[in-house]
Amino acid sequence: KTVEGNPKVVNVTDVIVFTITVRNNGPCTATNVNVSEALSPHLKLIRYNTWASYYNVTEGVWYIGNLTKDDWRDLVIVAQVISAGNISNVVVVTGTENDTNTSNNRDEIDNITALPIVDLQIQKESNFTGKVINVTDTLRYTITVFNAGPCNATNVNVSEVLSSHLELDHCDIEYGHYNVTEGIWYIGNLNNQSTAVLTIYAKVISNGTISNVVIVNSTENDTNPYNNRAQVDDITAVRIVDLQINKTVNVDKTEIDIHQPIKFTITVYNADD
Repeated sequence: KTVEGNPKVVNVTDVIVFTITVRNNGPCTATNVNVSEALSPHLKLIRYNTWASYYNVTEGVWYIGNLTKDDWRDLVIVAQVISAGNISNVVVVTGTENDTNTSNNRDEIDNITALPIVDLQIQKESNFTGKVINVTDTLRYTITVFNAGPCNATNVNVSEVLSSHLELDHCDIEYGHYNVTEGIWYIGNLNNQSTAVLTIYAKVISNGTISNVVIVNSTENDTNPYNNRAQVDDITAVRIVDLQINKTVNVDKTEIDIHQPIKFTITVYNADD
């Protein structure tokens, strides 16, 4: 029995091709020749090719029938990896007649390790669609992580470092917890076809350019790293003031002596200070 490419490690969704060859070295015709070929539970049969014989994947038996001296049969199995784990495979041939050399009636492949894979996707949106925002305004960020599978993801983390021009007010979270000091949203496990959402409310505390990038990762190999990163458009935070002016005069009459001095006092101050 051989495996195409002789892999030691494969990913879930990969395809493995097995080739099994049975030969009768004689000297007589062999009858009722069968081969036990039970596929690993980590595999799913896609198709098989053979001739003058039949493979029953449910029973795990390749029914060859009669095999004359020096005749041979091939069975080619094409199977897809459907789950992570250790893939082993043993084949054993038997027939009605007495076999003079049973040491070559059994064969097996080297164990293959099937690794889980995921496709984590991340999106980030803001409630602010403009290019300029005022200090003291509040921004709302919504971060969505989706696991498109095919496997469950473990140790899922999102880097979410708030701009120094922002201060966390509060957040709404469905999975895990958000550590604003570390700038990490710890999701943990995220099953296949599952979604996690984090909503951040942050107050603008100083002027400058506000940018924000989020990146998601997990323990498993991600088949599409291009959708593991998202960002919102830069926003310019501007200072705001509340200027107030007061004017007073030292007289309270509508008519005064022409020689009487008049004193005006004008005061301007910023109410935000």
